[in-house]
Amino acid sequence: MAQMFQMDLPVSASAGVPLTGLAMIIGLDQVLERFRTSLNVTGDLVGCVILDRFLPAEPSRDAEREHEQWLEQTRQAEPVDTVIE
Repeated sequence: MAQMFQMDLPVSASAGVPLTGLAMIIGLDQVLERFRTSLNVTGDLVGCVILDRFLPAEPSRDAEREHEQWLEQTRQAEPVDTVIE
């Protein structure tokens, strides 16, 4: 985000925006960006912990059998012709 402000520096200066105010915005944005990043990483970690707690590490035998039955049913279904144009 700060790079966007740095690229717009000549345009902002020609429009009459004070450079000291722009420098404060750039500095504040870098601090806020660090908070946004840490919040994003924390959310990702919480999601990983929840998935780790509620999903089994390995599928059960019943789940494997159900999946194999589903695969057999889909293989036995009539094939659908696909037209690629």
